[in-house]
Amino acid sequence: MGNEETTVSETFRTFGREIKPLIAEIRDAFVDRPVPIGRPASDFGRVANSWIGRTGDLRRELLQGFNALTTRVLSPEGGLSREEIRAAVAAYRVHIADAVGLFHEMWLRPFPAGIAEAQPLFSSIIEKILRCVLMTLEEMADIIDNPETAADKYGSTMIHLHASLDTEAEELRLNSWCERHRWSAKRRDLMLGFLAGVLFSRD
Repeated sequence: MGNEETTVSETFRTFGREIKPLIAEIRDAFVDRPVPIGRPASDFGRVANSWIGRTGDLRRELLQGFNALTTRVLSPEGGLSREEIRAAVAAYRVHIADAVGLFHEMWLRPFPAGIAEAQPLFSSIIEKILRCVLMTLEEMADIIDNPETAADKYGSTMIHLHASLDTEAEELRLNSWCERHRWSAKRRDLMLGFLAGVLFSRD
């Protein structure tokens, strides 16, 4: 959608309607974040290793899935029906639900004594990924619903078909915490391996 356009196609309107439940789902995820209760996991090292791998996988799935979704639905040659657009958005929603599930899982129980302060640092990476997706979807929905004010608000009415999930600051803060606290070598190696994988494999 360029600056010269004053009307919105039905394809864009359908897409805008279908992404609104995704926006609500991500917003609710932050409001409904669990309060940690009970005891820390007895096998915290294994759990942490699992979280690290899943965070990296979900980042790739959310990014690649979003780029594929918008390219397929919103590209000029798309020509998808309403049902096809709904199905495409529903398929992407699975990745969002998985990311929300992981974010909440990280907060279900407290971290072990001595590293409790790392809990928000640890979960901040998947949280930032979700916030990036949310911001992108909100902007797209706003441009579609209010093209006449979008140029003043965003500098353009252009909808970008590719998202960016920048978590470098969160990764570096977690890395810094590991360095300061000299976290156990095994766990720290797992963490740094994840950070390096994300930092050097950005799409």
